[in-house]
Amino acid sequence: MLSSCLAKILATNTIRDPNFRVPSGVGPEGMRCPLPLTTLANRLGPVEAPMTTSRIEQMLEKARSKSGLEDFGADSFREGLEVLVESIEREARLNAIGERAVWRQLTTFLVNRLEIEEIYKRHPEIEEQEVEAPWFGLGLPRTGSSALSSLLSRDPGRRFLRTWEAERPCPPPDAHTPEDDPRITGVARGIELMYQIAPELSAIHETTATGPNEDGVVLAHEFKSPHLEALMWIPSYGEWRAGCDMTSAYRYHRRFLKLLQWHCPPRRWQLKSPVHLHSVEALLAVYPDARLIMTHRDPAKVIPSACSMWRTTMGLYSSDVRDRDLGQLIPEFWARSLRRVIEYRQGNGDERFYDIAYRDMLDAPIETVRGMYENFGEPYTEVAEAAMKQWIRRNPKDKHGAHVYTPEEFGLDAAEIRDRYRFYSERFGVPVEE
Repeated sequence: MLSSCLAKILATNTIRDPNFRVPSGVGPEGMRCPLPLTTLANRLGPVEAPMTTSRIEQMLEKARSKSGLEDFGADSFREGLEVLVESIEREARLNAIGERAVWRQLTTFLVNRLEIEEIYKRHPEIEEQEVEAPWFGLGLPRTGSSALSSLLSRDPGRRFLRTWEAERPCPPPDAHTPEDDPRITGVARGIELMYQIAPELSAIHETTATGPNEDGVVLAHEFKSPHLEALMWIPSYGEWRAGCDMTSAYRYHRRFLKLLQWHCPPRRWQLKSPVHLHSVEALLAVYPDARLIMTHRDPAKVIPSACSMWRTTMGLYSSDVRDRDLGQLIPEFWARSLRRVIEYRQGNGDERFYDIAYRDMLDAPIETVRGMYENFGEPYTEVAEAAMKQWIRRNPKDKHGAHVYTPEEFGLDAAEIRDRYRFYSERFGVPVEE
């Protein structure tokens, strides 16, 4: 989501340097920006950080001014916004690029809220939409969940959240424009620029403007989402979020999906984000007929990879990302989430869940997906399978290069990680991965 904000920022700063050219169409012709990003941040200069209350009021007013609207919807978003802003100003250590991109993105969330409320007022019939039996992928990151989401997005009978519509849902898409909406170009340029600045991201997590996006960003519109914690160092926000009631965030999530599916079928959603591990009870309170897909992999591979991914995403907006801090935060972050899911499953049964091993996704993806459809009692067509096979041929493992990292960079040890996560590996029969 922050990639488009980053593109706009660079497009309005005529910084010239012989080392790096902004991708075509992103900024003024001939504009250049330097690498590394810290150099660019320093040249842009410091940004004054006002007090928290002032910052929030500035964003609210800017959103109103930009949209010409006043109604943000239910006030349930305000507590999360206040905690988040305080945490950012006190802990995030943003560089000049981060200062601009982060506040612009939070303002965009507010603009989206204003525009969504306005459309609901004009078309109250949207409330009558039903989001029936959605699929939620909620395995740990780095477990094959993104590949699974991409495969499922090839099924023409299922609906997925496109990156561009997650970023700017209004006006809502219709059946004729999901692949050629004018908003796609701007989002694509932002993604291109992000990969130019941090090319290692393409090997970690490939994103396209029209491809599936993680729906944790929808929860972020309520300012209650672990998605935000992967972008900035905001531990106090994370502590608050871990204990908050996430029900309002999932209610807004459903409101968001209703709008998107209104004129743009199909309506059988398949969604994905590891952040749902943190809040299964709230998710199922709002979507009682949801189906949950949990992917599994050796934690000794998952945790260091997640640390590397967060280091890269945070590094776009901060010049002070500390490996050892990540090595302490992330193992606890995901262990707490897994304990919540296991506790829920122990108390409520496994009927809603379908478990997929990482090795099965690598070795037999089509058979694995077919088994999931059969388990959920959903139609699995030859057309969908042919499209999935085509995606597999075009997207081999490490297509954009290998993701290189070591546990030691973050002060971690593989044996210690496996011991810490034994409660998880034994519960789901997760094998050690060499």
